[in-house]
Amino acid sequence: MTAVPPGMPRRRLSHDAYRVGWICPLEVEQIAAMEMLDEEHERLPQLSVDTNIYTLGSINNHNVVIAGLPQAGNCYAATVITQMRMTFPSLKYGLLVGIGGGVPVKTDHGMIRLGHVVVSEPTGVHSGAVQYDHGKARSGYFERKGFLAPPPTVLLNAAREVAIRRQRIQYDPVWENTQRIQTTRRHLRRFRYPGTTHDHLYRPDYKHQQEGVSCEEGGCDPTQRIERPLDEDDGLFVVVHRGTIASGELVIKDAITRDNLAHEHGVLCFEMEAVGALADFPCMVIRGISDYCDSHKNDMWHGYAAAVAAAYARQLFFHISIEEEAQRRSVQPLPSGGTKAMTYTTELQTESEPNAIEHQSRTYYVIPSLANRHFTGRESTLEKLQQMLFVQASSQKLALFGLGGVGKTQVALQFTHWVKTHTPECSIFWAPALSLESFEQACSQIVKKLNTQRSDNESAMELVREHLSSPAAGRWLFIVDNADDYDLLFDELEPYFPTSDNGAILLTTRSREVAVSFAEKDTIELQNMTAGEATSFLAKIAREDLLSDRASTAQLLEELHCLPLAITQAGFYINRNNVSTTRYLAIMHSTEKDRMNLLKRDFHDSTRYLKLPNAVATAWLISFDMIRNSDPAAAELLEFISCIEPKAIPRSILPPLESEEKMEFALGTLCGYAFLTKREDGDMFDVHSLVQLSMRLWTEKEGHTFLIIKKTLQHMEEVFPSVEYTNREIWRAYLPHALQILQRDEDKGMSERYSLLSNVADCFLEDGRAREAVVYSEEVSAWNETNYNEEHPDRLMSQHELAKAYQANGQIKQAIDLFEHVVAVRQRTLSEEDANRLSSQHELAIAYEANGQIKQAVGLLEHVVAVRQRTLSEEHPNRLASQHTLAMAYRVDGQIKQAIDLLEHVVAVEERKLDEEHPDRLASQHALAIAYEANGQIKQAVDLLEHVVAVRQRTLSEEHPNRLASQHVLAIAYRADGQIKQAIDLLEHVVAVKERTLNEEHPDRLASQHALAIAYKANGQTKQAIDLLEHVVAVEERTLNEEHPSRLASQHELAIAYEANGQIKQAIDLLEHVVIYKRTLSEEHPSRLASQHALAIAYKANGQTKLAIDLLEHVVIYKRTLSEEHPSRLASQHALAIAYKANGQTKQAIDLLEHVVAVEERTLNEEHPDRLASLQALADIKQSYQL
Repeated sequence: MTAVPPGMPRRRLSHDAYRVGWICPLEVEQIAAMEMLDEEHERLPQLSVDTNIYTLGSINNHNVVIAGLPQAGNCYAATVITQMRMTFPSLKYGLLVGIGGGVPVKTDHGMIRLGHVVVSEPTGVHSGAVQYDHGKARSGYFERKGFLAPPPTVLLNAAREVAIRRQRIQYDPVWENTQRIQTTRRHLRRFRYPGTTHDHLYRPDYKHQQEGVSCEEGGCDPTQRIERPLDEDDGLFVVVHRGTIASGELVIKDAITRDNLAHEHGVLCFEMEAVGALADFPCMVIRGISDYCDSHKNDMWHGYAAAVAAAYARQLFFHISIEEEAQRRSVQPLPSGGTKAMTYTTELQTESEPNAIEHQSRTYYVIPSLANRHFTGRESTLEKLQQMLFVQASSQKLALFGLGGVGKTQVALQFTHWVKTHTPECSIFWAPALSLESFEQACSQIVKKLNTQRSDNESAMELVREHLSSPAAGRWLFIVDNADDYDLLFDELEPYFPTSDNGAILLTTRSREVAVSFAEKDTIELQNMTAGEATSFLAKIAREDLLSDRASTAQLLEELHCLPLAITQAGFYINRNNVSTTRYLAIMHSTEKDRMNLLKRDFHDSTRYLKLPNAVATAWLISFDMIRNSDPAAAELLEFISCIEPKAIPRSILPPLESEEKMEFALGTLCGYAFLTKREDGDMFDVHSLVQLSMRLWTEKEGHTFLIIKKTLQHMEEVFPSVEYTNREIWRAYLPHALQILQRDEDKGMSERYSLLSNVADCFLEDGRAREAVVYSEEVSAWNETNYNEEHPDRLMSQHELAKAYQANGQIKQAIDLFEHVVAVRQRTLSEEDANRLSSQHELAIAYEANGQIKQAVGLLEHVVAVRQRTLSEEHPNRLASQHTLAMAYRVDGQIKQAIDLLEHVVAVEERKLDEEHPDRLASQHALAIAYEANGQIKQAVDLLEHVVAVRQRTLSEEHPNRLASQHVLAIAYRADGQIKQAIDLLEHVVAVKERTLNEEHPDRLASQHALAIAYKANGQTKQAIDLLEHVVAVEERTLNEEHPSRLASQHELAIAYEANGQIKQAIDLLEHVVIYKRTLSEEHPSRLASQHALAIAYKANGQTKLAIDLLEHVVIYKRTLSEEHPSRLASQHALAIAYKANGQTKQAIDLLEHVVAVEERTLNEEHPDRLASLQALADIKQSYQL
């Protein structure tokens, strides 16, 4: 909608001037309707009995009254319309526009879907709208209550004309109308297109699972959705269906009722107001589909559905004839404001213009060319120009500014032809301000056209100023085009600009500074085209057959930022070389050199000045030179920006200038030329990617590329923060810009490059992007190895960081080799207490643990902890980190009690010193939860892990290793707690992400597959468990040594799955192998005891009961080191009792099971599988022996 400038009066028409009533039941529908107006009029007085609130305005010179309803329903609609017709007696017909519930049936235009439009139209026996009975609709039965009035003929004809025209053009005017709603504004975001991924149709008999929440949140089963073919129409086209709409008081929220009604009477849509509206007022009903009239209703589609309905209604006004008498009566003079107002219409002569006929006889046009037949869109800008210069006549000097190539000249030219058509008494003169010569030449043409006598010493510029400043000139519009040079404009040209109450000057410029200096607040910034405008524009200039791939065309326009000059260049290239948009995109994506060659290729464009470059990449070079001359500090910023990422540029990353004021001025210069765009928060900027490409061409042309890259790299290395958690938001914002400069080939020999590379690799490692960290760390390490000796600190540090990256990436062997080298050199050259020496020993111990070398890990960590406890304070991060790591090694070594004690201490300190989201605090809580689970403290483990998972899901990306690790461990705790379904769901998610992001041999991927297999087995999905475990075992047997704990653990679990599947022989063979290799562990080690337990179960299943009892008695004795409630201890006692029973030792079996049952009743919930199994086993024994 055209906004009226603050302080300017709106047009005031008479009550009789309004012919169309637009009824909107809901607030969201009313907002959409108001956004469709070309202009908004002043409100008029109304009767005291009329309680409606009206919005008055016009669309394509049709005057419209918009009113909402106090509440949805037929009665309210009837009341509103009755009052509206009292106040506006000349209303002839109405539009009932808003959202409705769709019936998912097929019409000539395809299946009705969310976001489509349904329009009432007579079909068969129905008039276009029918009423359903309130009571009987509840039972699924429909009774027609008589015919409702059909839409008026004028609207039916308009609807048919809209349909015909839409089929004959390549773009969709209805969709373009939706773009009038600026959905980038916060309060209008709900009008955005939600996308087909949010369009779900459920089976009619499947009810919504949880009232008041969405299907996703409420747990509606996705398998109950009806699969439908993808809609051929993309987001740039609005599908319209015409037919019968059902209206009634009852909200239809039952799909079976919906289908019964629709099937019997051919209903396409349900709504609630038409009955009241159509009682005695001819209306057309227009509904955007926001739901399917079922129990799965939600508000997501309300905004877009309201927008498409309003957009369709707007389009009707372009196919309805305007009544001449009504139009003549509608125009009233505006209140006097010092400037004579002009109207859109030429039929009316106002009293303030008695000499209009005389002026018309002296009308002149000096315009550079005919109207551009390819001109597209820009309605809102043209409307602003019309309002400010003619309708409101509020401005005598107006500046249109924007990025070079955005189409300022073409908009100004289009506007001149509008003025020529609508205000023929107004003369129009055009003068380009590219140079003093071009302006003088234009003035000479004007003088010649005016046939003005000129003496030898009079310049053409003086004559033009004198003539247009005199009353004899009549009304005039003077366009000063391309006034980009500040000094030229204000020193050389402005003194010759005419001044008169009868005239106005429109100036176009690339510079905001020029615009504001010339016109003060009366400026209009021209933005890039909307997606719809750009699509239509390209369709006008390129061959249709070369634009057949809609997706490629849309992507191309997006990458060209919908910039008219870039689109024109692309259209010329596509036509000349007979290539599709797909091929053009491929060239753009090839290399930067290809992209630059493509975008700097010149072409003929008759709509631009001969002296101006037409190619996109060269279009802004003139402006860059102007900036260098007028504001060198801004040019420095431009040079820096040419080397970094074009989007999301933090202000803090920019090179400092002499003062804050100078920085503000320089940024103002760049924003003034539209090279930079400031985001809403003011601390972040974007640069047009095509402008950035042109910047690089500029620096290359000047021969400064190498120097600029060096300066940029030096600055980035200085400002890039360290990887500490407290700097996380900063380095995440800086990271894309560092990566951009590091991609340049010119900086390969600069030492600053490798310092920055090292920082970037640390960030990747911290963010869980291990593979990228390895690539960057290898480059840094290689450079340091070339340039420094073996003991140089920088060389050792880069090797240390590379080893950490290897370990994070699952390359454990490479990590150990490199860490052992670094530790050896540092032990030889640094003191025992040196922080770097201890850090390398710490990291080597972590690698040992990951490789299954637990004893070496524990020994090295105990040494590191001892030194750090002696030299660092209790709260020092390094001391806490080594204690944390030692505790983890204790847990793997079976020293669970020691692990818990140490971790509880670390967690207590970190909870006191670090915030809730700090990675170190979360890591320690994660480790403590694992230790709790290993110790049978399942409830504590689950509680702690759910907290850690919640925080990490809030702060880390889906693929981050730490987030996945905590989800993995929580799933294991769920399984231990008997929550098998939750465990499987979580592990399937983790495995899916890891299979997408990690290689097949990565330990983390294998560990999650291993855990998922165990959960499958616990859920009775034995076949899936065996398949997954066989894969894991095969990979680990290929990559790990025979004694590696992970390999033995997977073989252990596979054997248990074999036993559950009746493959007893395979189970025994594999478990005997595992037990042999676990003899290297202490007799109390949980892992060793677990394998002995499993082997005993297999022996029993194979009928070797005596062997089973002997082994289980051994296991039970050693598990006395665990707490009485430990699940593992109870499981072994349970198994031993079953073996006793099989061996006829009934008394021992009952005693042991009664003990197990008593403990589990005290510690496990009633439905826990272990508790139920023990109760059943005890009952079976007692029943067998009738005890």
